[in-house]
Amino acid sequence: MKRRQSEKNKKLADDARLMRAWRNWHAEQLTEALVGLHEVNAAICKLRERLDQEPIDDALVELGEPLRAFQLIRNIMNQFPVPAGEPTSGNGLNRTIAEESKCHE
Repeated sequence: MKRRQSEKNKKLADDARLMRAWRNWHAEQLTEALVGLHEVNAAICKLRERLDQEPIDDALVELGEPLRAFQLIRNIMNQFPVPAGEPTSGNGLNRTIAEESKCHE
């Protein structure tokens, strides 16, 4: 009986270790994705400024304007689900443009 309990405890400990490793890896991937999103945003702003346009010009979705490049990229990034049981960062990620425009009403 003790051997069976010991094997169970080893499996539980190993599963917990694997879950921690996966969460750490996932956090690193998320950080890299957010850095990439920031770099894309900065590049779009620089390009728009070079073309003598406003650096930030989000579409007015409620008026039927087509989404701009950054909004399209953000929507693609938001297609990835938030891990179950983990709160969102509250920074607007993982919300669609439509959901976000409702927040500004």
